[in-house]
Amino acid sequence: MESNLYCLGFSLFPGIGSVTFGKLVDAFGSAKFAWESDEEGLIPILGEKKTSLFIEFRQQIDLVKEEEKLKEKDILFLGCYDDIFPLLLKKLVHPPIGIYVKGKSDVLLCAKSIGIVGTRKVTQYGQQVTTLLTQQFVEEGFVVVSGLALGVDGIVHKTCLDCHGKTIAVLGSGVDICVPSSHQYLYDKIISGGGCVVSTFPPGHQSTKGLFPARNALIAGLSEGIIVTEGAADSGALITASYAEKMGRP
Repeated sequence: MESNLYCLGFSLFPGIGSVTFGKLVDAFGSAKFAWESDEEGLIPILGEKKTSLFIEFRQQIDLVKEEEKLKEKDILFLGCYDDIFPLLLKKLVHPPIGIYVKGKSDVLLCAKSIGIVGTRKVTQYGQQVTTLLTQQFVEEGFVVVSGLALGVDGIVHKTCLDCHGKTIAVLGSGVDICVPSSHQYLYDKIISGGGCVVSTFPPGHQSTKGLFPARNALIAGLSEGIIVTEGAADSGALITASYAEKMGRP
């Protein structure tokens, strides 16, 4: 799909998020026309400095070659206008420009999904409740979404795999970088076990603390609802829950 290629281009350019992308598409009618638009048309939306950077960026990049590079790494890019872009994300007011996927993309189309998240410093109580709830949702045919972090997230993914369920791991880095590295075995088993790893960040993008809110928002966006099994008042898991609330997800 042609629009997918231009969504990829915008996704690779740092500094244009989903809100600005939406404004560009509204102004020009499509991702293609927005990508090809002239300086005069871009400045009112991007400003002079970002317009200059964007024009320089698109002159230097070959989108077809970028797509080929992804295929070589077994990474799929799904733009927000793609037919198989997750419906739950399409329903958002400002869906991501696109997502990068490593693993089985068909798991993103499952009719039932639930996000289960929580603290990295999990107690025995948190461990038990997380395991029990995850098992029950797998038995009911849900795909379970979490963030591959230490603590609750790791328990969620491991329990899904042990129960032969499908799970989606959302990263705050590129999908080719396992964060934390100690969960490489889980990362590999999720992909080989019919699940997938997803991110809004391009391959090679290193994880930083400032990227985790975007990761948390994607977990909420891919889930019909969010469960926090255990977390402190300032927990990132509660940030995920607040995103879900803003999206109208329980």
